[in-house]
Amino acid sequence: MQAMQEKPLKKIRAFRLILIELPCFVFWKKSEAWYLLSNLLHKWETPTIGNDTMTEADITGGTTRIREYIQDFSYETVFAEISNTANLIQLYDAAKSNYEKLQIYRMIFPAAEEDHVMRKFLNSAYHVENDYLFQLNPFAFNTIPNYIVAECDREVATLRETQ
Repeated sequence: MQAMQEKPLKKIRAFRLILIELPCFVFWKKSEAWYLLSNLLHKWETPTIGNDTMTEADITGGTTRIREYIQDFSYETVFAEISNTANLIQLYDAAKSNYEKLQIYRMIFPAAEEDHVMRKFLNSAYHVENDYLFQLNPFAFNTIPNYIVAECDREVATLRETQ
């Protein structure tokens, strides 16, 4: 029984590394690795740099850099995992900080669905390129107000009920 529990936890840890920790602290400079991870955060099947599709050389270079931290990284595998809303809800439920919850919430409810006032606010105020988010280490300091996370929790719970 314990072996069955370790596999999902390992999977969740890999998601955290790929989607949350590495883009923040390792790949601050916009390298091929940064763009690959950014594309995953936006759930884009075909990775791009700006308006251009990433070349095979870009993808290989980014993948090589990411594999320094996660040996079995595969863009296609991670994309398939994050394309499944149930996986993202599981990841959201396992989040250890408000920052993690917010980033996973943004993946569950993409910017394209910005008819909701709170989503529009979250996608603009807490985007990786805005100063609000990265003035303090979001894993050491609670930089996301609880009322925002409460709204995220409410919407994820509603989505969970419909699954």
